[in-house]
Amino acid sequence: MKELIVLAVHGMGQRKPNFADGLEEKLTEYLGSDVMNKVSLQRVKYYSALQAPQDQLINDIWQTYHNRFSTLSNLGRRFFMNSFSDATSLEVAGRRQTDDYMEIIKALQAAFFKGMNECGFNTNVPVVIICHSLGAQVISNYFWDALNRNDAKVWDKNHNDFLQNIDDDKLAYLKGNRVKLLFTTGCNIPLFLGGLQTRECFTKPSIEFSWLNYFDGDDWLGWPLKELGPSYQFVIDQCVSVGGPISGNTPWSHTLYWTDKDVYRAFGDRIKGFLGART
Repeated sequence: MKELIVLAVHGMGQRKPNFADGLEEKLTEYLGSDVMNKVSLQRVKYYSALQAPQDQLINDIWQTYHNRFSTLSNLGRRFFMNSFSDATSLEVAGRRQTDDYMEIIKALQAAFFKGMNECGFNTNVPVVIICHSLGAQVISNYFWDALNRNDAKVWDKNHNDFLQNIDDDKLAYLKGNRVKLLFTTGCNIPLFLGGLQTRECFTKPSIEFSWLNYFDGDDWLGWPLKELGPSYQFVIDQCVSVGGPISGNTPWSHTLYWTDKDVYRAFGDRIKGFLGART
């Protein structure tokens, strides 16, 4: 029976199902198989909810303008559509509580639930979450809807069929009452909130909840969070240097967090600590 749930949430753009394999390999190498065998590692794959309409739009445009767009231009347009459209679409969908947004939240709820199943539905089992890039905004929206938004359809059993047969204890668990740690890497939340005069963080899902935010100084998409305002003062920002002497000194560092020793060891130490607290 597993003793700790780890949710791994990817960033923007298309992602293969094995997107967290590198992280799992590094953690296993660092912590050992005996420790990792106690961990229910759940990969939260939310990109498919955003991918289909993006692909349809770019294909519709290509059908009309294929004589005007070069192959290189079309590849570039697909890259920007599949990457940066994720961020803007997520925010609009979240405000409107669209069906696509429902699927994103369901992906998170399902990952929570699968982890619960592997832990024998013991609602005392702690949860830790590691996010990359846009994944931090996905989690922020998840907790905001769960804890700060009374009219959120994604948490209404009348609108979200995933929740219909879930009792109150499990529902509270899904809303994060046992989440101990949010570990963000390359977090770009300031890009969503920078133009707002007042910025408010979601309510802490549990009393013991902590937030570690790792960002590389050369990563243009990775930002510190405390400066967002008073409600973010509990966040611990950590500026790190990830990657090698070449890749780590460029914006490419945005892709290198989860396999960098300064990151996965810090995350692994927290995993080891949470498991130790239960023995």
